[in-house]
Amino acid sequence: MDGDYTKNIKFMNEKDNIYDLSKEEIFLKACNNGFLTNIKKIKQSSFSTKIETCKEFIHFGITNANISISSKDCSLLMSPVLLAIERDLEMSINISLLSNETNFINLNNIEILKTSFFLLRSAIENTMGYIYFTYRDKENIHVDIPETRQWLTGKIDTPFIKKFKNYIFDIPNFKEFSSKTDFLSNLETLLKQINNIIHNKKRISYFSEKTFDYFLNSFIKTCENIAIMLILFKPVILLDLPVFEKFGFNPPIDFDDLKPEVFRKIISYNYFVILYNIAINDDYAIGIQEWMSSLPDLSKQEIKESADWMRKINKSS
Repeated sequence: MDGDYTKNIKFMNEKDNIYDLSKEEIFLKACNNGFLTNIKKIKQSSFSTKIETCKEFIHFGITNANISISSKDCSLLMSPVLLAIERDLEMSINISLLSNETNFINLNNIEILKTSFFLLRSAIENTMGYIYFTYRDKENIHVDIPETRQWLTGKIDTPFIKKFKNYIFDIPNFKEFSSKTDFLSNLETLLKQINNIIHNKKRISYFSEKTFDYFLNSFIKTCENIAIMLILFKPVILLDLPVFEKFGFNPPIDFDDLKPEVFRKIISYNYFVILYNIAINDDYAIGIQEWMSSLPDLSKQEIKESADWMRKINKSS
């Protein structure tokens, strides 16, 4: 076996003989070593808390933000796109963990991280696509076949990101937020940094702790940017609503598992103050709050009945 394939590898089991292993086995052991090493690095780094917050957002925030904002809203059709955003972010961080300076020679550079950066860009583009097509369909109420459906079925192409951005940041909430913050310029800078890695404009020829930190910082920024865009699109997801008090264990599907605290934790305070002000003044959010406030609170017996209903559903599934 070519000695290059085993250069700098530290096996978890010292009894392993590299000449008894196939290239694939060496690859898997090297990935395992990189994974364990990088997990330890994250836990001991300043990124630890932020990464955990991002993981919570990925698992409990993204798909639960899919609230219909009008009778013409095609959000439910777009559930696969939100799942794709969730998958892109989760795979991005997971793949990055395989890279390590002691890894298999083919991973001992930036190439493994380029895949992770590509997935970050994909997550941002999917978020913009979700907003772009859902909002256009809400505006174009006389269209027989929603663009959302056409996009999901591949009948129309995905626009360039510049077209996404120009359209989205003309939506009132986005326009207001970008006029009061540096969000748009920060998003553009983040996309430029990600593209520079993907297209080799920023050349990093080997893996190091510095390059890994660079990725982690980009990952955290991507998660925050996506959270902000989802809030600006549907501000009601940032508000505490009396869902349990009004519906018990059987809420409307739009408000099932809504977790505003997940969005609050991932956003910087300066951004949050402005976003919250937008949310409490958003017409749809106000309408939802007024509607829920007009409903009577469930009695203890009604809550018990909804719990019994939930247990019955769980048993039959």
